[in-house]
Amino acid sequence: MVNRTGSRAGLRFNRSDPSIRSGQITKNSCFASSGERRQRAHKFPPSLFQCPPRFLGFPQPAATTRPARSAAIHFRSVSRSPGADLLLPRKDVTDPKTPFAFSVSSKFGVLPSPPLEVTKFNLFERASAFGGSMEVTQILLNAQAVDAIVRKHAEESLKQFQEQNLPAFLLSLSNELANNEKPVDSRKLAGLILKNALDAKEQLRKAELVQRWLSLDVSVKSQVKSCLLQTLSSPVPDARSTASQVIAKIAGIELPQKQWTELIASLLSNIHQLQSHVKQATLETLGYICEEVSPQVVDQDQVNKILTAVVQGMNASEGSTDVRVAATRALYNALGFAQTNFSNDMERDYIMRVVCEATLSPVEKIRQAAFECLVAISSTYYDKLASYMQDIFNITAKAVREDEEPVALQAIEFWSSICDEEIDILDEYGYSADSDVPCYYFIKQALPALVPMLLETLLKQEEDQDQDEGAWNLAMAGGTCLGLVTRTVGDDIVPLVMPFIQENITKPDWRQREAATYAFGSILEGPSSDKLIPVVDTALNFMLTALTEDPNNHVKDTTAWTLGRIFEFLHGSMLEVSVITHVNCQQILTVLLQSMKDVPNVAEKACGALYFLAQGYEDSSGSPLSPFFQEIIQSLLNVTHRDDAGESRLRTAAYETLNEVVRTSTDEIAPIVTQLLPVIMMELHKTLEGQKLSSDEREKQNELQGLLCGCLQVIIQKLGASETTKFGFMQYADQIMELFLRVFACRNATVHEEAMLAIGALAYAVGGNFIKYMQGFYPYLEMGLQNFQEYQVCAITVGVVGDLCRALEDKILPICDGIMTQLLKNLSSSQLHRSVKPPIFSCLGDIALAIGENFEKYLIYAMPMLQSAAELSSHTVATDDEMLEYANQLRNGILEAYSGILQGFKNCPKSQLLMPYAPHILQFIDALYNEKDMDDVVMKTAVGVLGDLADTLGSHASTLMNQSVASKEFLEECLSSDDPSIKESAEWAKMAISRVGFPTRNYAAASPLRRLPFRVRTGGADPFQKRTFRLFRPKVDILAVYLVTGAICHSFVCLREFEYVIVENEYNKNHKLLFFLPGLLHQDESSSNIDHILSYKSNSNQILDDVAGSVPTNLSKSRPLYCMHYSMHPFLGSMEITQILLNAQAVDGTVRKHAEESLKQFQEQNLPAFLLSLSNELANNEKPVDSRKLAGLILKNALDAKEQLRKAELVQRWLSLDVSVKSQIKSCLLQTISSPVPDARSTASQVIAKIAGIELPQKQWTELIASLLSNIHQLQPHVKQATLETLGYICEEVSPQVVDQDQVNKILTAVVQGMNASEGNTDVRVAATRALYNALGFAQAKFSNDMERDYIMRVVCEATLSPDEKIRQAAFECLVAISSTYYDKLASYMQDIFNITAKAVREDEEPVALQAIEFWSSICDEEIDILDEYGGDFTADSDVPCYYFIKQALPALVPMLLETLLKQEEDQDQDEGAWNLAMAGGTCLGLVARTVGDDIVPLVMPFIQENITKPDWRQREAATYAFGSILEGPSPDKLIPVVNVALNFMLTALMKDPNNHVKDTTAWTLGRIFEFLHGSTLETSVITNENCQQILTVLLQSMKDVPNVAEKACGALYFLAQGYEDSSGSPLSPFFQEIIQSLLNVTHRDDAGESRLRTAAYESLNEVVRTSTDETAPIVTQLLPVIMMELHKTLEAQKLSSDEREKQNELQGLLCGCLQVIIQKLGASETTKYGFMQYADQIMELFLRVFACRNATVHEEAMLAIGALAYAVGGNFIKYMQGFYPYLEMGLQNFQEYQVCAITVGVVGDLCRALEDKILPICDGIMTQLLKNLSSNQLHRSVKPPIFSCLGDIALAIGENFEKYLIYAMPMLQSAAELSSHAVATDDEMLEYANQLRNGILEAYSGILQGFKNCPKTQLLMPYAPHILQFLDTLYNEKDMDDAVMKTAVGVLGDLADTLGSHASTWMNQSVASKEFLEECLSSDDPSIKESAEWAKMAISRAVSV
Repeated sequence: MVNRTGSRAGLRFNRSDPSIRSGQITKNSCFASSGERRQRAHKFPPSLFQCPPRFLGFPQPAATTRPARSAAIHFRSVSRSPGADLLLPRKDVTDPKTPFAFSVSSKFGVLPSPPLEVTKFNLFERASAFGGSMEVTQILLNAQAVDAIVRKHAEESLKQFQEQNLPAFLLSLSNELANNEKPVDSRKLAGLILKNALDAKEQLRKAELVQRWLSLDVSVKSQVKSCLLQTLSSPVPDARSTASQVIAKIAGIELPQKQWTELIASLLSNIHQLQSHVKQATLETLGYICEEVSPQVVDQDQVNKILTAVVQGMNASEGSTDVRVAATRALYNALGFAQTNFSNDMERDYIMRVVCEATLSPVEKIRQAAFECLVAISSTYYDKLASYMQDIFNITAKAVREDEEPVALQAIEFWSSICDEEIDILDEYGYSADSDVPCYYFIKQALPALVPMLLETLLKQEEDQDQDEGAWNLAMAGGTCLGLVTRTVGDDIVPLVMPFIQENITKPDWRQREAATYAFGSILEGPSSDKLIPVVDTALNFMLTALTEDPNNHVKDTTAWTLGRIFEFLHGSMLEVSVITHVNCQQILTVLLQSMKDVPNVAEKACGALYFLAQGYEDSSGSPLSPFFQEIIQSLLNVTHRDDAGESRLRTAAYETLNEVVRTSTDEIAPIVTQLLPVIMMELHKTLEGQKLSSDEREKQNELQGLLCGCLQVIIQKLGASETTKFGFMQYADQIMELFLRVFACRNATVHEEAMLAIGALAYAVGGNFIKYMQGFYPYLEMGLQNFQEYQVCAITVGVVGDLCRALEDKILPICDGIMTQLLKNLSSSQLHRSVKPPIFSCLGDIALAIGENFEKYLIYAMPMLQSAAELSSHTVATDDEMLEYANQLRNGILEAYSGILQGFKNCPKSQLLMPYAPHILQFIDALYNEKDMDDVVMKTAVGVLGDLADTLGSHASTLMNQSVASKEFLEECLSSDDPSIKESAEWAKMAISRVGFPTRNYAAASPLRRLPFRVRTGGADPFQKRTFRLFRPKVDILAVYLVTGAICHSFVCLREFEYVIVENEYNKNHKLLFFLPGLLHQDESSSNIDHILSYKSNSNQILDDVAGSVPTNLSKSRPLYCMHYSMHPFLGSMEITQILLNAQAVDGTVRKHAEESLKQFQEQNLPAFLLSLSNELANNEKPVDSRKLAGLILKNALDAKEQLRKAELVQRWLSLDVSVKSQIKSCLLQTISSPVPDARSTASQVIAKIAGIELPQKQWTELIASLLSNIHQLQPHVKQATLETLGYICEEVSPQVVDQDQVNKILTAVVQGMNASEGNTDVRVAATRALYNALGFAQAKFSNDMERDYIMRVVCEATLSPDEKIRQAAFECLVAISSTYYDKLASYMQDIFNITAKAVREDEEPVALQAIEFWSSICDEEIDILDEYGGDFTADSDVPCYYFIKQALPALVPMLLETLLKQEEDQDQDEGAWNLAMAGGTCLGLVARTVGDDIVPLVMPFIQENITKPDWRQREAATYAFGSILEGPSPDKLIPVVNVALNFMLTALMKDPNNHVKDTTAWTLGRIFEFLHGSTLETSVITNENCQQILTVLLQSMKDVPNVAEKACGALYFLAQGYEDSSGSPLSPFFQEIIQSLLNVTHRDDAGESRLRTAAYESLNEVVRTSTDETAPIVTQLLPVIMMELHKTLEAQKLSSDEREKQNELQGLLCGCLQVIIQKLGASETTKYGFMQYADQIMELFLRVFACRNATVHEEAMLAIGALAYAVGGNFIKYMQGFYPYLEMGLQNFQEYQVCAITVGVVGDLCRALEDKILPICDGIMTQLLKNLSSNQLHRSVKPPIFSCLGDIALAIGENFEKYLIYAMPMLQSAAELSSHAVATDDEMLEYANQLRNGILEAYSGILQGFKNCPKTQLLMPYAPHILQFLDTLYNEKDMDDAVMKTAVGVLGDLADTLGSHASTWMNQSVASKEFLEECLSSDDPSIKESAEWAKMAISRAVSV
């Protein structure tokens, strides 16, 4: 049970750990121990609107902790271009024949013309581009003319000019744009063409344009840019805006190249212009630049300046509305640059304040843009929003309710965006509290206020919203957001929305009825069906009535939509209960068919409802729709013929529904489907007869043709699927085909797509007879394969080719040449969309399977292309799910190609042609197996290909198979797959392989069906979504670049910018290959194979598109292309370590993981280069702060580790580096100290200290301290500050003995001088004061010198009076450290220190005052330790003097501390982390009481008596707190009289005091009374039989009080019960039943989760049970099933939220702990054991179910309980091991929650003792895991001692069967023994661990020796005996083992003699341990040690005498 003061034993203040100095202390649970109790520096963020304004980017205090990862940026990109891009034809650039240059003069300055040869270019005379006297202005105007001929001619002129002289063309356009005398329209178009000349959506085209711009002459680019900058000052808004966009495009190209570096500075200078339109244009430009470039491109200083300019522009003080609008929109785009600023509390507060103020602007545009910023912030910085959400809610609620619609829509969008974020997090991580991605549950918290606000919006409908497909208004936005809220919170939404529905659903106003219906429909996705079905059952009839009878169409529209959603989510075979029954189905159908005659929008929604109704019967054997099928079909056809069917997508909805009804129909209605076929054919025929249609009519006709073709496809599939129905439709096949060919003649892409799908279905149904249609169809097939622009058509056509192959088989041969030619062209093309290429590969297999050995002539083209693509796809690193999905599609396509080719050549003489390709196929499968990221589809196909290889190549494949991993491990893995299709393919492959002579198990299986399935049409997206328009954010693309060596692709890496080359080679001039170059090509590395190399920058997301074709093998000889797996330097080309470091902090897990792996690989391959790169990164002031900080952190982690073994390895690794490498690194670090960036300086300081900690003890880097001290005289304060910080860290790292006294003196002199008041810089003084804190350990000599000590103390004391709070706080921290380090030197300063601390406590800020109190707490610690150690034997002559400072200060100190008790905070008892003056004062008072004992009582009692009855609760609480604080220390004789007087008063106060704070402290005080003044060890107890019942009554009553009081009452009961632990009888026994019931009632309280109440109740229950007597055993037995049932209930809960899951886990842990105590209690006695054994099976079943929940805390408790159960059950526990073993193994493997691992190890020991040799069957698994754990550096060191001990338990249990483990265990024990025996304990913690390790090793030896005793195999231990004795000798000589180790060690000495007998006598005679050590143990005061020593002596004497 946790008490208020807690235990302080054995804990010391660690002055070297800054985290300890600011550790968290909680008064509510306990007072801190001396090692934990430190002041807490809370930084509560100021109110959103109180944050002081400041410029962004001010230097922040240096961080000493790991930098936070920078957030990945995902926000909506706002395009503000003035109009749509003009699409002009483009060609490749040729060199200009005529140079063109001129100078531009403007207010931006004069750009001189370069010294070029200039040929006059005259627009009036030149015949090429512009004829006659036509100027460029007129051409631009003509290009916008209404007359198409004029427009076309102008466009051709522009195109010609561009092609013939690009520089002149661009200059002409830029001059046109800059010229204020030109027409606005020509200027806008000039800018638009300029922009299109720099950028394109298609990535390869974009890359070409980028390279083209970069290759232009510098002077030309300068003139263009000058014109653009000049245009920003134009008075014409459109010209300015266009110029802004073009500037941004150029910046996007040049800034990543380190070009145009002056741009941002130039723009920022415009911010100070008086002309508002210049400021507006500049801000707009900055916004566009932020949209175009990556945040990594711009250095942090410029980012800060941009953000400062933008935020200042948004400020209300800015007078121009246009400027504020531009600034707000610019911030929207600049948010991605603000990671650093959003990580800084103050800067983030300021940005948020400005944005929130902008939402309240009088100008609508500003408000709208500000809300857009909030929306972007909600997704980009979701994790930073917690402290602003209340203010944001108020702002958004006001906007939604009162503002204009565009603003209100964005306010709603904010909440939709929050929903999106939380849905994504919960979908990916579930409700795990351990997730790396935190979910703050903002929606859940806002639910009570958010839902009413959204419901209000539903009433703001527009009259025509259901007629306008693009409508988007408040009601629709609110409904969409409500739907997202529902998906976020689930069931919780229903009770909040239902009252609104019930209130409005019957109102006369249509708006209210429609809103209620819309609300109902919106909440149908998210809640559980159990929650919704009862509500829907009640509402269904009402809604059906409303759909037909409501007078308003809006209501009916929404009702039909809602019904559709009911049928979508609450109807279908997947649900146990459906809302649709045979009873109501006919009624529903009648209503829907009737509603399909309503107005178009209602009819369309009714069709949608019918669609989902039919879909719900998809997997049913029978459908209640079948009797009405004819009526349904006719009704839908009637809808398609309605005159208004073109409105509201009605016709489309009707046909889509018709398709679904046919698709899901049963066999019994096939005749009706057959009758439908000619009807649809006639409809299609009619559309083909139309003549002379208008454009609109043609578009409608095309849409109808597509719908009819789709309908025919579904009918053909349905009828063609069965032989019984196929015949009926075959008579129509010719007519159908004729119709389709006529459709193709119409040449419309959408119709072609549908017709192609239908022809595929027809070919599949017709089979080989389809050949007769090929002559007419082939031209359209070829056209489809060539259709790159509508790539979906191309993809579908490829699929149809496969269908044709399966239908025609070898009949397809005559057209194969044409098809293969086109397919291979498609694969080689970079213009074709990547998604088409996997089906093309698959199609190659279809062709080969169809034509067999005739595929021979295509092998030489197809196989190299397959090999190249296979190599690429097998080593693909998936950056995201989409990339992985595509990679697997590509792999599957390749494998299907191989499968088809292999099967095609089977059983034919030409199969040997495939032999050269077989090794590569196997290599491909091996690579896929090793990658471990293929999906089930790929796995199935791959194992099939394995079988195909064996089946086709026969014995020729046997050698290859024997060498292949895939034919072994992969095959076995597939054979054991849970997927039946994979298993079937694997079994067939195994049989095929076994036939070719590869050794496998005997197995016979039939070949699985190898025919590929027909490609069935998928319905696509739901066509009936209502109100689904949303404002979406495009996600930032992640790039993947492939590194190719010759024909082999090794890997790819992720980065934002990269260099690559396109290579055209002799093998295929039309095929371009993508390569990655690490540098420029050298002349001697050129190759004849490389005809042309084009290197350029790109931001492409193109992956795998350009490298799907053949890679000639001879190309690998042309140029060494490095890849990350094989190069010594993994950072290739322009991919710098900077980007890797930034990626390693990305939010995107894939990007981060890949970067971390890259860093790890670099470190492993080339450590010196790795460390040098990091040090250079840290030293480079031009690098981003985040990358520099992480570089320093990695450097530091490469030098140090918490785990001692790992730390020793790192030290040795550093020392072994080359001297020159270390020198360079250290030089960079020293250079960084002078960096202007605080974070870089601070990080460098820490790394320098780590290196100093390694090298200075080795007498290396001896010049370091002198070098640092030289910096002290620098004029720059930041250098002095960093130097002092470094010196402080060095003093923290190294021992005082390492640094000679002269240097120590200089360090201390520098530090103390830096602290002096004469130092003008505050940062320097703070750093110096903190450095002194760390350097105090070096000052022994100084403190031994009176004058020097006086000087140091004077400076420190003066610093405590500094005007700066940080200096004062740091100075008091120094005083605290001095109080413990130099306690014996303080006598002459104590009066002054008291005055200083008293002043601080009474007058200073709380952080300072807390340290002042901490000084006196530290003095108490010292004097308590001295008095505890020397006790009553203490004399003035002792080496450790006690000066009794506390006793002397008592009269003044106690009143000061009592004053602090009155400074409580209102909520301190509710905040578990609270730490304030009152709590610090009470803690110190408690320490004073422990120090002075009885003397404290008379000083405190007057305060108590004066205040205990005062009306002010603070006085009563302070008095009670004071009383409770002095209960530990004074003697019982002194306290008991006082307590006896006070007890009744306190019991009354606990019951009746009106203030909860007082009752809380009273209950805590009572707990301390029972802890210290009650128990069997006291002669007199305050608890008597007379008052026990009264006390118990009060406590049980108080357990019903508010949670914090009840929790303390439980604590008091805990100590009350504990006092009877060793008593034969307990006065609690008569009340035992009542106590148990009361505690159980507490656990069931609704508020039991507050103030740790439930935990306290269960802990008290455990203690009451544990200390109970035998007479209450029957009640304990009755309690057992109660607790079991409670645990069972927690395991039945379903679909819990994250919070609920966390609470459930906590409760399960408590219940398991309770069961453990009960099991221990009942199992301890034979009389009670039988009573609980009947529950053992059920208990074990519960524990196994608990383990299945996979929660670490619960596992820990369950493991402990199972240990108790095993102990109680004994050998019978073996029956549970089969079920328990997997969880035991899981626990042993749980390195992350190492406490679970440690407990599991203990349970293994319990099992050994319980099962003995019955544990043998599972020993192999356990021993394997234990030895792995011992070898692992990842496992926490604290687990290893119990593992060693566990080895002894196992050996003791299984005896001589441990033989096979000796060769593994004994060397490991020897190694650990060697290490632990020579461990140098640097502190108490290290010594404690060393002794734990030694004890574990000794227990292992003991168990092994005892296990082999009296067995023939004893001699196996002989080789190890000398080492064991040597270990014991070493321990004895070290003299630092504790009593536990001493006892175990002497026991091992006896075990050696007892087990080995006479064989041990020789070693015993030589051993020190058998002599002096044994004698020392025999004379020990510890009876257990003495007993072990006596037994050992007897055993040794027997061994020696034999």
